[in-house]
Parts: sequence; C-alpha cells; structure tokens
Amino acid sequence: MFDGKPGFILVDCGLRLPLMKIWPVRRIKGFISLPGDKSISHRAALIAGVAEGPSELINFSTSRDCESTLKCLEQLGVIVTRSANTVTIQPPDQLRVPVGPLDCGNSGSTMRMLAGLLAGTPRSRVSTNRSWSGGVCVAGSRRHSAYFE
Repeated sequence: MFDGKPGFILVDCGLRLPLMKIWPVRRIKGFISLPGDKSISHRAALIAGVAEGPSELINFSTSRDCESTLKCLEQLGVIVTRSANTVTIQPPDQLRVPVGPLDCGNSGSTMRMLAGLLAGTPRSRVSTNRSWSGGVCVAGSRRHSAYFE
C-alpha cells in the first residue's frame, strides 16, 4: 500500500521499504543456485540405498525430512556420507533388519516411502514422532506387505 510519500512503500507490518521501479530487459545473464528438492531427494536416497554400487546425490535437500530418510537408511546398513550439499550413498549387499523401529522423525514422506521399500523384506517397524498421526507402520512379513498397527 502506497502511503503517499514518494520513494517509500508502507507495508502492513509497519516497515518502510524503498520504492523500486523495474524496467523490462531483453536478456538476463548469470547463475542461480536453487535449493535441493525434498521430494526428489527422498526418492533418490531410497533408490540409491538399494542400487548396485555407490551413488553421489548432488544438491541434496537439507530438510529435516530428508535427514530422517538418510538416518533410516543408515539403520538399514546403508553407508551415508554427507558433504555440504552432496550425499554419497553406499548400499550394502542386502538391507539389514534394524534392531528397533526406524525413526522417521516427523516425516510422513519418509514413513510412506520406506513402508513401500521394506514391504518385501523381513519384518521392520517404521515409526514417526507422535505429533504426526501416522503412528507405527510394520513393513514386511504378512505376505510381503506393509500395514499399520
């Protein structure tokens, strides 16, 4: 909202910001770096965790949800190495059965995708933070399926 004084815009929160006029241009030259995509990062990590040989994931998302996915993969025997925005994943010959429930933190995406990945493996428990209503998912056993308790 313009307050009538030249050179400033009055914003609802009370801050006064300088007024700028932007002119059309024919071309823009430069580089931008976009943050890693959460959805793609989850999927890439899970696929890399069951691939043959190591994978390097560049521009991996730094979100807590994606970190939960990496921690769950580590519990399954996957070697995860983090360096800035790059993650290197070395899958084991076979995913190991975790000692306890796989903690997905507050990531429903991690829980849903892990349930599908683990459905064909020996019984594994996948749990989330209680603030998410997903509860506990048991993947595996029951004729290679995933079900909720």
